[in-house]
Amino acid sequence: MEKAAAVTLILTVLLILLRGKCAGVEVYGAFLSGAKKGMEAAWQLLPALTGMLLMLSLMNASGLTALLVRLLSPLTAILNLPQEVAPMLILRPMTGSGSLAALQEIFAQYGADSRVGRIASVLMGSSETIFYTMSVYLGAAGVKKLPGALGVSLGLGYAPECFYTTDELIEELRPLAGSDVVVTVHMRQEGDGVADALREMLTVARELRCPVEISHLKGIGRANWGRAVPEMLRLLENARAEGLDVACDVYPYSAGSTQLIHVLPPEFQKGGLDALTAALRDPTDRAAMRGRMETGSDFENITHLVGFENVVPISLHTEEYKPFEGKSLAEIADTLGKDPYDALFDLLAAERCEAGMIDFIAAEEDIEAILRAPFSVPISDATYPVEGLCHPRVYGSAARFLAHYVRERGILTLPQAVHKLTMQSADRLGLSRKGRIAVGADADLCLFSPENIRENGAYTAPRQLASGMDAVFVAGVPEIMDGQFTGETRGRVLRAH
Repeated sequence: MEKAAAVTLILTVLLILLRGKCAGVEVYGAFLSGAKKGMEAAWQLLPALTGMLLMLSLMNASGLTALLVRLLSPLTAILNLPQEVAPMLILRPMTGSGSLAALQEIFAQYGADSRVGRIASVLMGSSETIFYTMSVYLGAAGVKKLPGALGVSLGLGYAPECFYTTDELIEELRPLAGSDVVVTVHMRQEGDGVADALREMLTVARELRCPVEISHLKGIGRANWGRAVPEMLRLLENARAEGLDVACDVYPYSAGSTQLIHVLPPEFQKGGLDALTAALRDPTDRAAMRGRMETGSDFENITHLVGFENVVPISLHTEEYKPFEGKSLAEIADTLGKDPYDALFDLLAAERCEAGMIDFIAAEEDIEAILRAPFSVPISDATYPVEGLCHPRVYGSAARFLAHYVRERGILTLPQAVHKLTMQSADRLGLSRKGRIAVGADADLCLFSPENIRENGAYTAPRQLASGMDAVFVAGVPEIMDGQFTGETRGRVLRAH
């Protein structure tokens, strides 16, 4: 029985990985067209394989769990995770299929109620929906007990998480109720519906009584500038006075950066990037997308809120469109003699939706108001891209905060700014040895003269290191001395203390 389960499990996982559908993200490998067609045919076997795995696991749940622990023990050792987490590691990327009995064991182990019945009732439905139901719930259940976990991060503005209702979201996060685990969230909307999106997250905080961090608070679009942010700051102040542990952060730039597909209506993003690319080439779907984007206010309709002239595609790969990197969609459309919607759809289809963007969306007065709030901290929100044009925040967020908003604009004193960058940020994530100078704390120190801090990057030339730090010590070891890198690299992945 155990050998049969092992063989079935390996075949299932290999199919998933080769097909490139892991964690709800399409991965395009360098398959030859013939090989890819063969994989597409093999993919049709997945339901049978997962069904076989399901039957085997139901017949021998404890055996399957033990098998997963043994198979994945090298990985859990490398990641410094408890071996018991092995089943969760393998079940999460299985796009919704898997062992209900093993799930039940995991739920019980992590102190969560059994969800087997509800998941079983929809097991053969949308694989992406079930995957995210499993992954968010298992993540919430596991992180509560997993030593060192910092929190749970959600992107409700993105597919497929945007398809959760508020009640479903609360239900999936239920394992965190009453805990001190922080839920950080990119809200459902940051445009016309941003205040209602914040009310939704306050409802989550009120229901679960766990900390909620609103990521990169802003109001997108001129119609919302100076209006939405003051309203949201009042909502947060009132919620905190009520006793809710809610706070926010903000990046010190009026432009953001994310995937270019984020400008599209979310319902067209079901099914992954292959399906979306096909829709972008279909005249009927294109007309439907255009109709929604011309008037829609029930999603983060960025081109409608700020205009095509304020959306700049980046990370372009094709010979046809790479020369346009750094040009706005309006400029690209004008150069190609196309309607802006057609230019956008054609670009995304040609790039197979693997493009990013820099979008100029926020107001300086709103950024300053958020930074002044005592419950806010500055962030970079910068993790990508690794090639081509990027947002200057990748290199200069802290320097811009200190130079522009503190030294030049004077919206905070230097001690207030340093506190937000250090102790306040560390405490929010339970990093008790970070962000302070104290006996027993990590010896992470930055020495600088405020007048020397400079952000050197720009939107047209972003890959420029900031300057002005005389010395930087990480764990007591100098990584920068006299403004120069020493070659030491003592940074480590952080875990909650």
